[in-house]
Amino acid sequence: MAPRIKKGYSAVFLGNLKQQGYQVYLWKLTFFDGGDDVLARLSLKDGKIGGFWLN
Repeated sequence: MAPRIKKGYSAVFLGNLKQQGYQVYLWKLTFFDGGDDVLARLSLKDGKIGGFWLN
């Protein structure tokens, strides 16, 4: 993923939701190389990171 990030990308905030007591924030990453997009998820609970995923 690092080479794609170096070529550039844009991030669009999609929204947030509640799941099992966590606030989950969603972003769409679109890369300037024209390849597949990536969904980024960040889960927080009580100000602490519960997880970070790239799909």
